[in-house]
Amino acid sequence: MAPADRRDEVFEVVIAGGGIAGLEAALALHELAAERVAITLITPDAEFRYRPLAVREPFTATRSASYPMSAIAQAAGARLVTARFKWLDPDARIVHTDTGQEYPYDALVIALGGNAHRLFRGVTTIDDSRIGEQLADFVAGLDAGSIQSVAFVVPSLPIWSLPAYELALMTATRAPARGQQVEVLLITPEDSPLAALGIDASVEVARVLAQSGVTTITSASSQIREPGKINLYPIRRSLDVDEVIALPELYAPSVPGVPTSAERGFLTIDQQCGVPGLDRVFAAGDITDTPVKHGGQAAEQGVVAAQAIAALAGAEVRPQPPRPSLHVMLLGGAEPLFIRSRMLGDHGVDAEVSHKPLWKPIGMLHSEYLGPCLARLEPRSAAAER
Repeated sequence: MAPADRRDEVFEVVIAGGGIAGLEAALALHELAAERVAITLITPDAEFRYRPLAVREPFTATRSASYPMSAIAQAAGARLVTARFKWLDPDARIVHTDTGQEYPYDALVIALGGNAHRLFRGVTTIDDSRIGEQLADFVAGLDAGSIQSVAFVVPSLPIWSLPAYELALMTATRAPARGQQVEVLLITPEDSPLAALGIDASVEVARVLAQSGVTTITSASSQIREPGKINLYPIRRSLDVDEVIALPELYAPSVPGVPTSAERGFLTIDQQCGVPGLDRVFAAGDITDTPVKHGGQAAEQGVVAAQAIAALAGAEVRPQPPRPSLHVMLLGGAEPLFIRSRMLGDHGVDAEVSHKPLWKPIGMLHSEYLGPCLARLEPRSAAAER
C-alpha cells in the first residue's frame, strides 16, 4: 500500500522524474493550486545537476552546479520519494516503484527524461555526468600537439545537438591558443547548423563555426566500423581522423503500463501534454515525442501539464497550449552567442541573435519556476579543481 493514506479532500498528484520537466511541473503546481494538491515527487536522484554548462568541464577547472533535490522539493511543497518508477497501473491509478511502494494518484506527470545509448564502438561517446573525466586525455593530447584532427559527430535525431557544436568550437579555439594546429570537423544529420533554431540563427551559427575554423558537414549520416575512419552517407565519402567524439543516441526509458506508438518509445502527447488513452496521465520533457529536446521546452511542457492538473483540482486556471521558445547560449567561440527563438512546429521562427545577453540571469535555466528557484538556492558544487 501507499506509505501515506490517501486524503479524499486533497487532489493527489504524483510526478515521476526529477529533471527540468518534473521539477518545473511541481513548482508550477504549488504556485497554481497550492493547498488543493498534495504533490509526491519520485526520483532516484539526490541532486539536480545543471547540465547545459557541463561542456566547459574538460577545458576549465569549473564544474557544473548541482542543487539538493530536497531543497527544490521543499520549495514545491512536495513529498520527496527516493526511488525509481517501475510500472503503472492506470486502471487503479497507482504508480509502482522499484522499492515495492505504491503511490495512488488523481493525476500523474511522467517526466522520466531520455536514455542515452552509445551507437559507435571504439568511439568516445559523451556522458555529460562525467565529461571532464572522459575528455581529460583528449585535451592533454590536444595541448601536447599529438592530435592533428578530430571529428565531433551527431549520430541521429532527435537529440539536443548543441554540446557537439560547443565542444568543436572549444577545441578549435584552444589549439591555436597553445601553439598547436588541429583540423576540427563537425558532422551532423541536421540540414543546417542547429537547424531547430530557425534559418536566421542557423546562418549565424554557421558563421561562428567558420570563423573559428570548424568544418561543418550537414545532412550526413555517419558509420564508424573502425577507429578513426568515418563513412558518410548519402554522400558516400570517407574521412580519416585521429579522434572521434560522438553524442549518444536518445531513446525513451521503459514505461510499463503506458502505451506508445512513437519511434524509440517516446510518448505522444496532446495540447495539454496529456497522454492519449490514459485518463489524467500527462507527460513532459525528453520522454515526449517532440522533435526538439531542450530544457526550455521541457519546462514549458511541465507548466502546461501543471495548468491542466490545477484545473482538474478545482483551481481557477485556464490551461494553455505549449508556447515554447528556445533560449540558447552557444559557448566556445570568441564570445558567447545568444539566441532566442520562438518554436513553431519543428523549427524556430522570429529568432533574435546577439553576442550581447538577451535575457537574465545569464547561464541560468530560462524557465518560469525552476530557474528562479535555483537562483535562490546555494549550489553544492560550482567549482572544483581536478
